[in-house]
Amino acid sequence: FQGEQSDFSISAGSPPPTNDELCDYKHVYTDGNAGRYYNYASTAAENEQFLIPASTDPVTGWKEDSIQHSVWYRFTAPASGEVNIDVRDATFDSRISVYNSDGDTCHSDFYSQFEVFAANDDPTALGGGLDCSLQLKDLIPNRNYVFVIDGYKGSMGTFLLRLWVPKPENN
Repeated sequence: FQGEQSDFSISAGSPPPTNDELCDYKHVYTDGNAGRYYNYASTAAENEQFLIPASTDPVTGWKEDSIQHSVWYRFTAPASGEVNIDVRDATFDSRISVYNSDGDTCHSDFYSQFEVFAANDDPTALGGGLDCSLQLKDLIPNRNYVFVIDGYKGSMGTFLLRLWVPKPENN
């Protein structure tokens, strides 16, 4: 092709995470082992906007009212009814929300069936930091709970996720 030119481009990036959609949640365990995850290239289903925590307090809710780059997880509550969730070493301003969701999470009207159990945008009332965490109590043993991790104002990145059962105070 002597003397001919054409435009050519290559696009490279991370594929969406496999748990980008609620129905494709990743089951995580409360054994204390941490895993590194990301929300690059993830999206939000239209109906996910119904799941935004109502509180604008960053310790018990979210400061912003949109979900843009969500990734979904599920865990089973232990017999103690207590679980700690930490999102650490985040490269973006992360936030988390946990929902009651026993049963089929993927039926036609599942978004309207969820209730916010707990949410966190910042580690303290003073705000700041990219990480978030929750200390969950009064979980129903053996019940499944789903949670979403999203980025404040559409931010994306990587994070370390760890769930564990706290030791009883008497030990």
